[in-house]
Amino acid sequence: MAGAGTKLFVAGDVLTAAEVNTYLQDQVVAVYADATARNNAYGGAGEPVLAEGMLCFLKDSDTLQYYSGSGWVNFIVPVTFNAKGDLLTASADERQQSCR
Repeated sequence: MAGAGTKLFVAGDVLTAAEVNTYLQDQVVAVYADATARNNAYGGAGEPVLAEGMLCFLKDSDTLQYYSGSGWVNFIVPVTFNAKGDLLTASADERQQSCR
């Protein structure tokens, strides 16, 4: 479950499977090749269940996303920088505003 907070582990602690899933797996930024790979990683037998607040990074689009509880949403809109002489401009890339 995303958003479980933090847990202080000390030397000699033995982690249960539930602790590994909650504190180590569910609260990291998962990296996927693309949205298809991300979608295939959730919901099947023995696979994690989506929870609001989960994060993922998609390599193909350089996009960081969070799970809103109903779908994947871009956390940061990709920006394109263009340098021309002494002028640097930035423009938002509107390719993906929300991914479900």
